[in-house]
Amino acid sequence: MKSTAPCHHQCVKTQYGCFTAYFSPAGLARLDFPDESTDSVSAHALLIGPKMEPDLKEQWLNLTARALMAGLEGKPIGESPPLDLSGGTELQRIIWAFLQRIPPGDRMSYSEVAKAIGHPRAARAV
Repeated sequence: MKSTAPCHHQCVKTQYGCFTAYFSPAGLARLDFPDESTDSVSAHALLIGPKMEPDLKEQWLNLTARALMAGLEGKPIGESPPLDLSGGTELQRIIWAFLQRIPPGDRMSYSEVAKAIGHPRAARAV
């Protein structure tokens, strides 16, 4: 799978601070939390990638903001933008795919997820 580096980023302001959403032409590729280093933001802002349609970027940003705000308020997130998971390792992509299948409100421990994906010793990676 070819990685599509995030090429556009935008701050989503919340009561907890600014979450930085990174988008590639395939979807939301990364979400930095407010307490993460601003060096990370500036480094990714310099990435050059393919241009995105402004309307699509705006649509994905709005979906990201609504989903993020709902999640922070403990509400169902509803629709979210497509996720670009191409930047992860094979194990990360397996973990992310499994996590997306856990119903909202359900919980699993790291070790339960590791066992469920067939990597029982990978709890730390999860």
